[in-house]
Amino acid sequence: MLTAESATQLSPEQEILSRLDRYFFESIHHPITQSFLKEASLNCQYYEGGQWTAAEIAELDKRGQAPSVENEIKPIVDRLEGQAVRQRTTVKFIGRNLGADETISQKTTATIRFIDQQNQLEFVEADMAHDGFTTGRGVLELSVDRGDDGKPRIRETHEDTFTIFPDPYSRAYDWNEDAKYICRAKWMDLDEAQALYPDAKDKLNDIAKTGYTPGWWSHINVDPVILQTRMQLYVNPDRLQVRPVEVWYKQKEKQTWLMTPQGSIDVSTLTDAQRKELDSTKLISRERNQMYLGVFCAGVLLQHAKSRYAHGRFPFVGYFAGRKKDGEPYGPVTNLRSPQDEINHRRSRGLHMLNNRQSIFERTAVQDKSKLAEELAKPDGQIELEDGAMERKRFVLQPNQDIGQANIGLMGESKLSMRRISGEDYMDGSHGEIRSGAGMREVRQSYTLTNTTMMNNFRRTRRLSVWLKFDLLKQYFTEDMQFQIHDAPNVTTDVAVSAAEFDAIRERIYDLIMEDTTDVQTTRQEQRESLRQQLPGMVQYGPAWASILLDLTDLPEKEGIQKKLTQLSAAPPPPPKVTMSVNYSELSPLEKAAFAQQMGMPELAQAAMQGQVQPPIHESKQKTDLMKTQMKTDTQIILHSDKMRGDLKKHRMDTAMTKQELAQDQVAQTMPQSGAA
Repeated sequence: MLTAESATQLSPEQEILSRLDRYFFESIHHPITQSFLKEASLNCQYYEGGQWTAAEIAELDKRGQAPSVENEIKPIVDRLEGQAVRQRTTVKFIGRNLGADETISQKTTATIRFIDQQNQLEFVEADMAHDGFTTGRGVLELSVDRGDDGKPRIRETHEDTFTIFPDPYSRAYDWNEDAKYICRAKWMDLDEAQALYPDAKDKLNDIAKTGYTPGWWSHINVDPVILQTRMQLYVNPDRLQVRPVEVWYKQKEKQTWLMTPQGSIDVSTLTDAQRKELDSTKLISRERNQMYLGVFCAGVLLQHAKSRYAHGRFPFVGYFAGRKKDGEPYGPVTNLRSPQDEINHRRSRGLHMLNNRQSIFERTAVQDKSKLAEELAKPDGQIELEDGAMERKRFVLQPNQDIGQANIGLMGESKLSMRRISGEDYMDGSHGEIRSGAGMREVRQSYTLTNTTMMNNFRRTRRLSVWLKFDLLKQYFTEDMQFQIHDAPNVTTDVAVSAAEFDAIRERIYDLIMEDTTDVQTTRQEQRESLRQQLPGMVQYGPAWASILLDLTDLPEKEGIQKKLTQLSAAPPPPPKVTMSVNYSELSPLEKAAFAQQMGMPELAQAAMQGQVQPPIHESKQKTDLMKTQMKTDTQIILHSDKMRGDLKKHRMDTAMTKQELAQDQVAQTMPQSGAA
């Protein structure tokens, strides 16, 4: 143990190393952590089908009974994971400043969407959700590195929950509220660790090969047993592996800022010469939590510095499916293990009894009892008895059919119990066949309500991660950017954000709006039905109102639909021109008259009706020349769309009717008058 006398002898590096080791040792050995690791490991085994212990398997083997597994846990966890991941979240930033430029808010939202699509967030969240529903806790890390183009890139990655060891006394959902530290410990091969920390190459080699660091804390009175226990946390000599431990921790520090018209400046970032010239009246000081990152392995300090992230928070975001009062995470598998064990035991026992029979016999009736047991286990077994044993009822077979079927029946009740616990009874078709989108929505809502806590916590984790991304965006995105975001399949939007606009983003205060939309087939069906009902109303009000009505829906791809709607509502192109050859001389008088009327020549139309080829002599020379041009033998007429062709067809029909009427008039004129008036 560390004594007061020895503490005064520690160098600054040794003090740091002692702090880091103490945090990690406290976290990994705390009863809450140990309980969580045990339960989480067991839950993972159940999900993967490892649901019999070694002792249980040995006992079954003695009975000649095979272990049977009907894994009901895996599909339940998979469905929960799918429900959470497909509950898509639409993120929107709204500027709180009065009179704020809406364009800046839109570009902030677009940049966050680009980051998510760049990291394929749907797959990252799926891994996190799987850990959460299986073990009770999932972890997301948000970091920054450099892309291939040398520009900063925000990373969203899933972190294995078995590598994270937070402050066991933390009770808040957000670790930043009350956790003092978070440790991350990963095993890696020696060469990998040496490449990552080249300055400690020789020391890491000593740790991996000897299992002990020479002179490690020789100045501290540490019990050899405790020392050996601690070394096992960092060294695996069998495979030349070491376990570097990252420790992110907070420390209260006094920070001083210089207030300028352009904003505040951290004095610690200035040189000594600049500090001497500061105006003390413009300095503001207060205590705040400073985030540090320390990395060590056994007795070797590999790295220690202030966090490079200006937000001063942990880079990890946790998802908790559920938490006990003492802070220990737990998932749905914990409550499903007991009925799952009952299913397996009853199934194994029931099948064994259905396939086997009891025998009652006198000792002298059977020659070989061991062989008898083997033959009874076979469906076609042959049993050898003494002569006359069956006749005198010295041997009786007792079937186990009733007991076996009873166990199978009770197993079904255990399945129903599991489905009620998880909400699966709403999703397995027990409520009848549901085809409509609205019906599936009601079923989905009932299923979600059964798991309200888990789904709400998933949304809470999403919100925390968005704010963390936003802080990283403000710190690292300072140059012009051009990118594309995918609004819908085959629909993309080009976005350009200038350095000046990123400056404006950093100066804004935002409210975060998050809307949930379910990206599943049933929702699409439901939306199609709704849009089909609303379509007549949309059409009669025009594309503008259709866009407004569409904006009121929660269709995930409505931006793309609105874009297509705008394209379709644009002014249609003019119809193609069709050239048609007409021989004017072959037209009937009525057709000539119709043509002349269409061309705006009433005199020519009158002349055609009178059977004249030429117009009246009193026509002006200009109009006469025009008519001659129009009356050329193969006159070219430009018909626009189908209108003039339809007019021509109509005139032909009118001509036929007019001819019939003229003939009737001629007949009437030749008929004698029928008496005086």
